[in-house]
Amino acid sequence: SKIDLATAEKAFVRCSNYHGVQFLKRLRKIDDPTIQQAEVLAYFKKFDEAERVYQSLDRLDLIIELRVRVGDWFGVLERLKTASGFDDLRRTAYNHVGDYFADRQQWSKAIEFY
Repeated sequence: SKIDLATAEKAFVRCSNYHGVQFLKRLRKIDDPTIQQAEVLAYFKKFDEAERVYQSLDRLDLIIELRVRVGDWFGVLERLKTASGFDDLRRTAYNHVGDYFADRQQWSKAIEFY
């Protein structure tokens, strides 16, 4: 379905939702309506549905970016298993997962990720 950006902008302005207005500015810069739909799903915290849309487009880069944005570092590592490159991101994800276990004082698990 087509996204009505003008109506959405009016609603965000009327509700004084600055973040919503900024989201629409970013959404307008996206040319592909399917990617726009996925971004709307992500905005409404339907991350798995947004990921399925990206998957249908065969856009692993956008799936990984989505998981980074929501802080799902376990998900990032899972998606990076099939990806080549991304060395810096892989290192960052390992550190975040290590931090997760260290915060829970699960030292033996944490050490595996550092």
